[in-house]
Amino acid sequence: MSGDQLAELVPADLLKAREETSASESASGRLVPVTAAGTAALITAAWSILGQDDCQQAAPRMRLLLDAAAERGNFISPTVSRPWARYASPWLHTVHVAGVGPTLRSVDQLRYRSAAARPGSPSADLEMVARRAVKTRRCSGRAG
Repeated sequence: MSGDQLAELVPADLLKAREETSASESASGRLVPVTAAGTAALITAAWSILGQDDCQQAAPRMRLLLDAAAERGNFISPTVSRPWARYASPWLHTVHVAGVGPTLRSVDQLRYRSAAARPGSPSADLEMVARRAVKTRRCSGRAG
């Protein structure tokens, strides 16, 4: 994120300390902070998003991160997060989907329930699938 974008998530004094230091590229090609101030700024930015009381407050802040990633050429969607998502908390998943929601096609907004109080990926547990199958058979006129 640029300093201007990060300023919406991090206090000015911490942002200034971060800007006075430099970032270094890791072996994986990702930028990583090389100072305590840089690390503190990034953790503070993350907490300013994930520390919100509900996802409707957190989503606009998450959107700042997502927009910054999109500006760098990254494709943003709920499914793009799957490689790293297995290590993420359920709350991060919820906030991520809420942040991505406005950019989704209408059918995907419904699929991921992006306007709900707790948006997320569609559930596919066996009990839910069985209940839906029974309802589908009833609606189609076939008794099961």
